[in-house]
Amino acid sequence: MHKSITIAAVFLLAVVGSIAGPIQAAAGDLDHSFGGYGADGRVTSAAFPGTSIFAAVAQPGDKLAGVAAPADKLIAVGTNGPDFVVARYLADGALDPTFGTMGVTLVDFNSKIDSASAVMLTADDMIVVAGTTGFEDDNSDFAIARLTADGALDPTFSQDGKTTVDFFGGRDRARAILARGTGLLIAGAAEAKGILPTGCTTACHDTFGFAELLDDGSLNQAFGNQGHASIGFIGSAVPLALLAAPADGFYAAGLLSEDTSSGYVIARITPQGGLDPAFNSKGYRTGTAPNRITTLAQMPDATIIAAGNLDTGFGLLRLNADGSLLPGWGTGDLATVDVGARAAPLALLPFHDGTLAVAGVSDKHLVLAQVNEQGQTVPDSMSLTDLGGAGVGLVRVHGLALVPDVRLRLIGSIQEGNIARLVVAHHFLDGSADNGGRQSTDFGIDPAQRPNDDLAQAALFQPDGKLVVAGITIPFQQQQSASAAIARYTVAGALDQSFGEGGLLLLPLLTRGATAIAFQPDGKIVVVGADFSVVRLNPDGSLDMSFNGTGSANVGIRANAESIVLQPDGKLVVGGGTNTAFVAARFTASGVLDKTFGQAGIVQTSIGPRSTGYDLALQPDGKIIAAGVTEISAEDNDIALLRYNYDGSLDASFDGDGILTTDFGGLELAFSVAIQPDGSILVGGTAANKGAAFARYRPNGALDPSFDGDGKLILQIIGGDVSRALAVSPAGITATLCGEARPPRISGVVVRLTLDGKLDPSFNGNGQRAFRFAGADCPLGLASAPGRIAAVGFARHFTHLFDNVDDLSEDFAVMMFAQPTGEMPGGQYRYLPLAQT
Repeated sequence: MHKSITIAAVFLLAVVGSIAGPIQAAAGDLDHSFGGYGADGRVTSAAFPGTSIFAAVAQPGDKLAGVAAPADKLIAVGTNGPDFVVARYLADGALDPTFGTMGVTLVDFNSKIDSASAVMLTADDMIVVAGTTGFEDDNSDFAIARLTADGALDPTFSQDGKTTVDFFGGRDRARAILARGTGLLIAGAAEAKGILPTGCTTACHDTFGFAELLDDGSLNQAFGNQGHASIGFIGSAVPLALLAAPADGFYAAGLLSEDTSSGYVIARITPQGGLDPAFNSKGYRTGTAPNRITTLAQMPDATIIAAGNLDTGFGLLRLNADGSLLPGWGTGDLATVDVGARAAPLALLPFHDGTLAVAGVSDKHLVLAQVNEQGQTVPDSMSLTDLGGAGVGLVRVHGLALVPDVRLRLIGSIQEGNIARLVVAHHFLDGSADNGGRQSTDFGIDPAQRPNDDLAQAALFQPDGKLVVAGITIPFQQQQSASAAIARYTVAGALDQSFGEGGLLLLPLLTRGATAIAFQPDGKIVVVGADFSVVRLNPDGSLDMSFNGTGSANVGIRANAESIVLQPDGKLVVGGGTNTAFVAARFTASGVLDKTFGQAGIVQTSIGPRSTGYDLALQPDGKIIAAGVTEISAEDNDIALLRYNYDGSLDASFDGDGILTTDFGGLELAFSVAIQPDGSILVGGTAANKGAAFARYRPNGALDPSFDGDGKLILQIIGGDVSRALAVSPAGITATLCGEARPPRISGVVVRLTLDGKLDPSFNGNGQRAFRFAGADCPLGLASAPGRIAAVGFARHFTHLFDNVDDLSEDFAVMMFAQPTGEMPGGQYRYLPLAQT
């Protein structure tokens, strides 16, 4: 709504050279030194203390409805040959010395070969590991162990923390785990030795084998045949995925093969362990595309996604509750994600809007893509991460989770001979790697709750290069009030631990959020609330009690505050409006209304039947420009500019009466205003459905014809474009745009204009850069400093399932751009974050 920044030689704060940290890069490039996860968006762990990793999970986040906590530890399971190996890693990839013995627990089932292939966290933080224990005669059993959160075997589970399950005396291999009330369901291949009509004794067909364990590790005698069940098909069947079904049943899916042919099988199993005839009339369905099912997920509408391998990528089926295929899904009732090579999807994450993320492997690449509600791959959402470095022979995917902002975390592993390592990759929801230049922040930091709605509206750079971002957080819990939200980031893009609580600060007294911020030369930060309250913070985020005795002040009228400027004498002018008037109020440096300004510190100016202000800018001569809108008629609004003298009176030298309106032929308004280094006045806003509207005026208020020919410019890039923030420098103009490319999915871009009003091709090649995080994102503010410009706003996404509550959620979003340095004569950089509003 507001926000403008000016870089000019006459303003208050001078910085010689460049602030710490900017990258020498082309204009429009993302500054990859800001933010980013690990190296190039991923972290590779220390070597696994075994020979292979077969499963991994984050602790504790992934158990909470698919949501990962930011600093989760990671548990990897596999084998060293004779034993299960369970290892826990810290977020940086190092083994966690507080787990087991220096990060490792070995589980020995006293057999020839023990190998763990699945891991799950229980609601009470126990770690369940399942796999296979093998014997000298090549037969094997399901093997299950339960560990405490610190890696010790749990003595309340089967007395020693481990147990085995045998089906028919053949080769039984556990593949998957599913929580069943307080117990566990273990699924795997159970060799039907001696029980098929052929009475085979070697190389027998595999069946779907299920074992249900009670909390104490004993078999649940009410399930199947004394705790285990076997379901055979024509051919050999291996279950690879489990999913809970209604009424305490479950789905099991995997590979069905006979002789040289293979395909998929998906079955729905009753709570007692038999096939459910209400599913496809016989309890299961089979097919050849995909040629196996490797992962399952339930969509918000209760349909089931079954994903598996195709020769050219991923294949996804969508099934109704009765087992029929959902018509119209994808092409021919099969959605495909074309990777260009054989690929296996291994993790799914649905969202409330009917889209889902799918992750898997293709050769030595991690693959991540999104599929929309019709079963089509979302354009530009696919990413392939090449992990095929020297010696890498195998790549696996183990999990996919939503980090509580707008990022996905993909957990995988690589195999180099007998050395295995975890690989954790972060991607934004638009599919791009989190490799720097962007940062997002969620103020609802409890992963057990649905995230807050967090919108960043203003930003400024401190002289030390740190970035302060302000806005609003709206809790999902209705009994909680909204609050102003402030985040401070280091030059490297991390939350600044010396500010607030871990870099975040809530100001509950500003229940309508923060709309503007200013930085004082003494390092204090002034925050403007939408209700015309002003709060001043010390550099560490604490309230400055020298400001009005309480740290805050209020104008005392019903109006909306949108902007602030700091005058050279330390006084603060706050701007905004009511429904009928522009409002400006001035506070002294001590936080009281300045009675030398207007009427007892307040100025209200009405233009026409309805008018309001959105932004302020300070001219070098001390005069104040206010920008906003005035209503001409029900079908006509005009951009309105006012110029005030130092005492708050209208400046008659500005268009004769201090008031200027500009018509674009429809419903226009100005959200932002900035003063260019030559004194020209630039405004940005919207011309309704025509697009974003810009106008430039000479210092006397006349339109400047050197700007796009007549002083006015309409820019339509997305559709219904609105510009809410400006930053100007001697080299050009930067602006934010938001529009509705596909309602209700808004999209944002950052544009760079030349001084004559044309898109600047030196900025990203075409003068524009998409503001993309989650695919529905909007920039609302700008901050500029030598070498850097930050666009801030929100990234909108549909949440995953949170206690059966789904909704849209927004997070603070920051995009950091490189901008050319050396624009000021002699390397002197003078900029005014104080004018940021």
